[in-house]
Amino acid sequence: MYAVSKFSRLAEDAIVSFSTHEGSDALREATKLDIVDVFCGIGGFSSARGGNPNDDVMLRVWAANTKGVAKLADMSSEWEENSHIEWPSARENLHIHMSPPCTTLSRARTDRRHMQDGLTFLRESLLFIYKQKYTSWTIETVSVPIVKEFLTDFKSTHSLFPMAWSSIDAADYGSPSTRIRIIVANPHLIRNLRQIPVSRISVALAFQQANVPIPAQYIKNNTKTRKHLPCVRHIQNQSHTQTASHPLTWCYQDGTTIRCLNLKETAIIMGFKNCILPNTKRKAIQTLSLIHI
Repeated sequence: MYAVSKFSRLAEDAIVSFSTHEGSDALREATKLDIVDVFCGIGGFSSARGGNPNDDVMLRVWAANTKGVAKLADMSSEWEENSHIEWPSARENLHIHMSPPCTTLSRARTDRRHMQDGLTFLRESLLFIYKQKYTSWTIETVSVPIVKEFLTDFKSTHSLFPMAWSSIDAADYGSPSTRIRIIVANPHLIRNLRQIPVSRISVALAFQQANVPIPAQYIKNNTKTRKHLPCVRHIQNQSHTQTASHPLTWCYQDGTTIRCLNLKETAIIMGFKNCILPNTKRKAIQTLSLIHI
């Protein structure tokens, strides 16, 4: 089962994957959970495809990594009543996760002219969840003040729509790299999320567990500190966020570059222990920038 999306007014690409997770044989029917992941990989996927609409390699690799089904679609002006999309009806053991495009809301963006587009994507996602009456759902977006202000205003004007949100750092949940996002969801899911014990892992430990050697004691990203020095971290800490556009770099303590992380190292930094990649290096680079989103 899969769904194909038509979403908002920008001419971007959307990808939707569907997967089923099951428990043990004895609990299979009771614990079966169907997940529809809408717009997963939207930012990295659009970049990774390099503008080639006929290239389905990333689609097939995404499906192989998620054990689901993925399909590409163009986003149009808005959700349509007569769309060919067959969205599942609200029911038990169905979870909808949405990650609408939020690059225009990121602090890293210096061009703020299109900020409203990101808020429009977020608003339409919330209204769609509300209209479909889904009870188990989550929405992921960037953790910035304008998003928090928007969510507060939206909640005040939609008082009958039960929703809550929390800023979550992947580094608190077993990832060796920092990635802070706002998770919006029905209130009981946010309560459950906040009760998950914190489990932090360093870059060094992640590589040790993966049995992969580390070529340096320090790692940096492509940004500078306020004193215009390289942003360097020791491998006994978590690394910076891995982005689709700039690889992290092994370096010396003073920030002098040794080399960029290779594909296998980047996958470990992003928390992927076993990642299926295409055979060619170029395709692998493109896909890795897709599946980390």
